[in-house]
Amino acid sequence: MGVAQAMPADKYGFGPAAGTFAASQGVKVDGARTFAMFSRAKVWSIQIAMA
Repeated sequence: MGVAQAMPADKYGFGPAAGTFAASQGVKVDGARTFAMFSRAKVWSIQIAMA
């Protein structure tokens, strides 16, 4: 939870786009999750594990 609290609110929606990386890197960003999506999934998995 510390990372989620430290992340600036305006960065929660960041998700890489095709133009973020050089074409030569061969990075695929289709379906990449935003920080908010990733942290929400982590919290849910922790809550399920604790139940």
